[in-house]
Amino acid sequence: MSNSTETLRFRSTRPPVIDSAALNELLVISQSLFSDTEEATEQLSEVVSLIAWLDVDSEALIRKSARLLFERAEARGPQAVATQANQPFFRLLPIERFTLVAVTLLHWSYSQVLSVLEPTLKGEANLQELLWSTRLQLAYAPESQVFLKRKMPQGLIHPSGSSISGAHCPEYLALRPWPQRLIDRGYVGKEKAFLESHVLRCSTCSKAVERTRVLIYAVQSILDAAGLKSPEEVARKIESRVVRRIARAEISLIDRSGVAAVRTLGDALSIFIRRPIGQFFVFALSAWAVIWVVYLLG
Repeated sequence: MSNSTETLRFRSTRPPVIDSAALNELLVISQSLFSDTEEATEQLSEVVSLIAWLDVDSEALIRKSARLLFERAEARGPQAVATQANQPFFRLLPIERFTLVAVTLLHWSYSQVLSVLEPTLKGEANLQELLWSTRLQLAYAPESQVFLKRKMPQGLIHPSGSSISGAHCPEYLALRPWPQRLIDRGYVGKEKAFLESHVLRCSTCSKAVERTRVLIYAVQSILDAAGLKSPEEVARKIESRVVRRIARAEISLIDRSGVAAVRTLGDALSIFIRRPIGQFFVFALSAWAVIWVVYLLG
């Protein structure tokens, strides 16, 4: 979406409202980027109203909307999460919150996440490292430890690979351990089949996977407690806002980078006047007004 060479095509008729499943996913993303529920709702309704005018399919609409929400959260900085700054989740960076929620709660694939975040985040290896460091940071935050002790009295064991591994054991990289990618459904085909079969036979790798699974589930419980959800009434509220925005033509243009260029009818008129055709229109209107005044005075 941030690729400036992308050619954007606009719908010639009023676009259909985004389907409810996609809207719910985007609402969870918006709530992870903006801690205030009302702001998250308003940001999402505004973004969807913008992107819905593009002549793209539902998948691209979700991707572009998610990208614009992410860019807006980054532009807002700490103010985007000021109402919940005491929560460890909202102390994470926007890119950390986005990737964590997209993969852990929405079960997006790595390629889906990268399609939104590139070129801000390049390559699956960097994404895996970001996810792992974010999960560790959130799980071992003091507030999270207090929360997890109620759910896990035995405590959270730090995931690690064994110093002793067999000849066929996959290499365990501390910054992006392979069990995380396995649990995140990042492996496919023969590679996935080999690892799943190997874990059943190798007790060392089986323990590494189990420790990683416990950590990921612990992080998921922290996210659940953060209130990242998409109640049906909120989704309906956003849908009605989108319909009203489109009907009033509050939003009509998007610049080539995909970032909102117009937010109200006044903005649209301002941009129109700055263009040659708009200046000609203003000149013609002014000339007509002068002629009319002279005619009345005469």
